[in-house]
Amino acid sequence: MSKILHSFAFWIIVAVIFLLPFGQLTRIDLFLPCTFYAHDILLGILGIFGVVFSSQKQKSRASVNKGIGIFVIIATVSLLFALPHLSFSEFFISAFYLLRWGVYALLYSVIISFSLRQRQLLLSLLFVSGVIFAFLGLLQYGLYPNLRNLYYAGWDPHLYRLFSTFFDPNFAGIYLVLTFFLGLARVFRQKKTSIFVFVALGMILIALLLTYSRSSYLAFFAGLCVLGLVKKKLRTISVAFVVLVCVGVVLLPRPFGEGVRLERTNTFIARVGNWTEAIDVFRKSPGLGVGFNTYAFRRTKVPKNSQIISHSVSGVDNSYLFVLATTGIIGFFGYSYLWFLIIRQAFANENRNTFILLSMIVPVMLHALFVNTLFYSWIMIWVWIVLASTEVMECK
Repeated sequence: MSKILHSFAFWIIVAVIFLLPFGQLTRIDLFLPCTFYAHDILLGILGIFGVVFSSQKQKSRASVNKGIGIFVIIATVSLLFALPHLSFSEFFISAFYLLRWGVYALLYSVIISFSLRQRQLLLSLLFVSGVIFAFLGLLQYGLYPNLRNLYYAGWDPHLYRLFSTFFDPNFAGIYLVLTFFLGLARVFRQKKTSIFVFVALGMILIALLLTYSRSSYLAFFAGLCVLGLVKKKLRTISVAFVVLVCVGVVLLPRPFGEGVRLERTNTFIARVGNWTEAIDVFRKSPGLGVGFNTYAFRRTKVPKNSQIISHSVSGVDNSYLFVLATTGIIGFFGYSYLWFLIIRQAFANENRNTFILLSMIVPVMLHALFVNTLFYSWIMIWVWIVLASTEVMECK
């Protein structure tokens, strides 16, 4: 029975991985702003069996499951304390997103129960999935460079930028960064690398440049610094990055539109205003916050234009401020403890996957200063799959 469950879980995760490149195209709107995606259905099914896997005796040096449990408890308590200030629908929507976060986190418990061969296969498939995402992004840039046509549906009017199937160049950018370093790890670990990997890395890099996402560029540089430190070639890597940036700035197409101007300041000013508002929300309830994912209902400034639905109306452009505002200082320490366990795992003496983990952790955590990266569905799934697939552990 256990073998059947393992096989069933493995193929569900494989299906999820190949759904990731299609992003918002798998979106299902039941009632706004509560939405779910095709991969949510599969992971929901997987979540039913997740308890079976998490109850198995497993030795994990990082004890990441402990950190997951602590944060889920704190987030649940914060949401319950916020109940008097919420309508039933508001509470239901917030609870749904907390449930989704928990189901995503169950990926960790399930995947670490797989064999080493299965986990390595998942990493390979995840890279292929990211390559498909990059290809779709280049296709989008060539055929559909104007997202203004979907402004009525609540998407930001990005023009002449690669946003792929995420409809957002910043999230697309960090996804490409993670995929690039996952592929680069294959190059360093294998004696012979197929031409497909090098072509794929080149395509991913071009796609990344066309996002014009400065936060993603910064995350990419951080990943290169990780590479330089691990391989003890920091100076060489830094020079290569500077040359790449200079060449990119000169050769990148600069058609009409504010978004392609790398020196633009309007987005930074908007982010500062967003961060200030998040701090104001945090001050309402500094201990346990205003309730996990209730930011949309407790924010201090609500857009006056209610005719246009916005997919970013509830967002905080900083994952750490999001945690602080919605779960308070207690939740912030709980979430920080989870990431402490993740980072400790990356530096485990027996861990041969330190480069893969650090090239994920550093770029993602840096990117999360400017966008709510750590709570974006596709990034969360990517992180849990890579984290579990590179875990140093023994299974009984």
